[in-house]
Amino acid sequence: MSSVVNWGLIGGSNILEHATGLALKETSNAKVYALATKREERHQKFRKIFGDYKEYNDYDMLLKDEKIDAVYISLPNSLHYEWTIKALHAGKHVLCEKPISVTESKVVNMFSVARKTNCLLMEGFAFLHSPIMNVIKNICSRLGSIHFIHAHFYDEGNIKDEKNATVRRHSYGGSVYDIGCYNSAFLQFLLEEEPDQILGHAHFTKFNIDDFASFLFIYESGVKASVESYIGCSQRDDSITIFGNNGKLIIPLEYNFAGKSQLIFQNKDGATEKIDVESPNNYRLEFEHFSDCILNGKTPDLTADFSIKQARTIDRMLKTINY
Repeated sequence: MSSVVNWGLIGGSNILEHATGLALKETSNAKVYALATKREERHQKFRKIFGDYKEYNDYDMLLKDEKIDAVYISLPNSLHYEWTIKALHAGKHVLCEKPISVTESKVVNMFSVARKTNCLLMEGFAFLHSPIMNVIKNICSRLGSIHFIHAHFYDEGNIKDEKNATVRRHSYGGSVYDIGCYNSAFLQFLLEEEPDQILGHAHFTKFNIDDFASFLFIYESGVKASVESYIGCSQRDDSITIFGNNGKLIIPLEYNFAGKSQLIFQNKDGATEKIDVESPNNYRLEFEHFSDCILNGKTPDLTADFSIKQARTIDRMLKTINY
């Protein structure tokens, strides 16, 4: 058996150019074998990143290539379902960028097809592969009973550019689908439960997408969580604060942070402890993990159950703001 997974990339996206592509190039058990994009100028850019690879300008033709083991999909949200289903039926394992699809019912069907075709399918939440996530969980045990969490993700974005898929309604753009899903995914990872109630409000642009959204999650366990997302900020800012009976944990890190930094633990008496943390490139960890699962018959850490629950939560969030 080969020790390397041949990857086919569908979509010449910005995230592929600036983040995931560079990580994939550095992944020891993965190889960029082919890329399909309908724009020749994108191939010119990616040749500078990957060097030689097999070029396609048709997604279907890439899926017919028998040398491809797995497909990475970074198309607009509206196309995730269609091309994931096609890739699975073509016998390819699939890593699909978040959100894996735009409704719970579609996500359920995607994983059903994956089981029937005996292919692996995983949603691309790279930050959940960071070793910092387990450090956070361990520190939370010192907080005692968690009662409140605040998480926000504000990002730069040209919300006036109607060519940008992030701001188009028919592409399922908006702050919740684009970045708010990070907040809900983190909460699901940490609390391992779905909200009992969701309250929310949002501001909508002239393109009828939410550029800002704010929600209150209320859990049966008694935890409350405030989450916000905004895609028109002057600069990026992500932060999470977790409050417990014994103090609070401040996580002043961007989602998908790589490098060295510190978490801040403050007990209820005000004493502060800075905790050193370090993470490699999360996207590389994600590709390494999924490639290892393919090569060695393992189940991905980010499961179907996680993605289905995440999709259900997003459905409920969007319903509260009349998206």
